[in-house]
Amino acid sequence: MRVSGKGWESELLPALQDGIQRSFGLKVHWEARQADVLVLIRLNGADFKESKAAEPLFMFMRGKMRQDYDAETDCHEEKYGLVLTPATRAIRMLVVESK
Repeated sequence: MRVSGKGWESELLPALQDGIQRSFGLKVHWEARQADVLVLIRLNGADFKESKAAEPLFMFMRGKMRQDYDAETDCHEEKYGLVLTPATRAIRMLVVESK
């Protein structure tokens, strides 16, 4: 039986933990740890604006392609009132240690 995808975490995560322990002889456990993250937030009172045409996410210059992160971030802030904000959150992590 092949099990994958969202909703199967309760079966997949313990199987991953057990597989690592058995295969490599390591001590493995799940733990919530504080981590620095980026959180997408909506600015106060910002309304979502509909776009008539999608704007390009990539820039092409002399045969090279790069994503313009600053322009994309500004676009989301202007159109949707969404910004990435640094924060600290408890994140569930798989901790692997030697026995």
